[in-house]
Amino acid sequence: MSNFNDFQNQNQNMNQDQQGSYQNQNRYQGQNPYQSQNPYQGQSPYQNQNLNQAQAQNPYQAQNPYQNPYGQPVYFPQAQPKKKGGAGMFFGGLGAGVALMLVVLLIVVIHFTAADKGTTYAGSGALSDEQATELVNKVGMLVADIQDRYYEDVDTETLLDGAYHGVVNAMGDKYAAYMNPEEFAAFMEDNTGTFVGIGVSVTLDTEYGGAHVEEVYETGGAYEAGLQYGDVIIKADGTDLTAMTLDELVRYIRGDEGTSVTITYMRDGQEQQASIVRKKLTTKTVRSKMLEGNIGYIYLSGFEGATTDQFREALSALKDQGMTSLILDLRNNPGGRVDVVTKIADELLPAGVVTYFEDKYGNRETYYSTDEGDFSLPIVVLVNENSASASELLSGAIQARDAGTVVGTQTFGKGIAQTTQPYADGSALKVTTDYYFLPDGTCIHGVGVTPDYVVELPEGEVFATIRGDDFMTDLSRDTQLQKAMELLGVPYTAPAAQ
Repeated sequence: MSNFNDFQNQNQNMNQDQQGSYQNQNRYQGQNPYQSQNPYQGQSPYQNQNLNQAQAQNPYQAQNPYQNPYGQPVYFPQAQPKKKGGAGMFFGGLGAGVALMLVVLLIVVIHFTAADKGTTYAGSGALSDEQATELVNKVGMLVADIQDRYYEDVDTETLLDGAYHGVVNAMGDKYAAYMNPEEFAAFMEDNTGTFVGIGVSVTLDTEYGGAHVEEVYETGGAYEAGLQYGDVIIKADGTDLTAMTLDELVRYIRGDEGTSVTITYMRDGQEQQASIVRKKLTTKTVRSKMLEGNIGYIYLSGFEGATTDQFREALSALKDQGMTSLILDLRNNPGGRVDVVTKIADELLPAGVVTYFEDKYGNRETYYSTDEGDFSLPIVVLVNENSASASELLSGAIQARDAGTVVGTQTFGKGIAQTTQPYADGSALKVTTDYYFLPDGTCIHGVGVTPDYVVELPEGEVFATIRGDDFMTDLSRDTQLQKAMELLGVPYTAPAAQ
């Protein structure tokens, strides 16, 4: 499940809070209460591998890839923004010689980047000399034949860009992606929590295809044009979006600041159109409210660059209003950045382990909470089947540390994380690199977090149907929120019939 700001969310949202306040220091300072136990408890997905042999082949053997976890963020799986094609630097009609030079240049760049990162070319899964030669020859022949035989001119750079995407797609990992320089620049911009677009948060629509509007930002052009929650965007400047992935369609909706796009959308079964000017906006991922009985309520829609400050402001405001307990709503939260979610965990948990990551070579990085947050109020966390990745990490850590109670339905079950590897030409690879584990050693991948109280919504209801434009739900229909309030001492009483 991905939630995007104009696409996006996007975790995809990262010009990064790169220099975290905890970089280069051990936040726990050697006082790990879990140091005497095996957090794996026999559940390691790598338990049948010879890790010593694997470590001997570790391409990162010359470095600790996690020495600054906030300098190179680990991202949780979410769909990444892409756009078909790319800006053409070379044009149709170029000969095979140019294509060969480009492919050779790519291999040289890969050699250079690998050496830069302390990897070894041979024996680390990279191309052998024979494979490299075959690659150059094969791509050169393909490009030459296409240029000579195809009935229209073709942009050579577009062909090569497609080849790079194809190499990564061949893994079959839906969370991995090659990003060309244009895509990677947009990816990094997204993850700051700011973006340029029409001012909507969307998910992929299951009825029409296209982009289902989840939220309309009051400061954006879509709000001015009258778009509403529940509208389904099916075209952008006449281009049909209904058969595209969320990644692809978002790139047609978004664009440069100050430009306009004509959006075709469905509302109540009728097509409507609006011309909307794109603006630079900040993603709002945190909503808060004081409920009956001084119960603070915070809804998190994702973990992006701006989320940490927004969460701290909301928590502080609720404390100032006399909050005596907290409901943290993570329903339909698809995840986000690990540095962000661990900072939020640090606001809520006492000192201890929040999570640890482990790759196939046995390299492990542990994230800790301190006692700086000084939060000691009762917590109930709401989750559902669309709570994924970072939201599972947070809810699972609160549960495993006995810091709160989890209510709702079984979560999505995404216990793997991706990292990005930038290259010298401005492109990057995003690839799944780690499993992550809860403080008690549980790996929730493919399983999810099991609530302490399993509570379904009424038949026929889903989270999207019970909440309003302000992301607050209709309490009379939200049985999960009712249960959370009951656990905090405020049982729900249905309004008297009129």
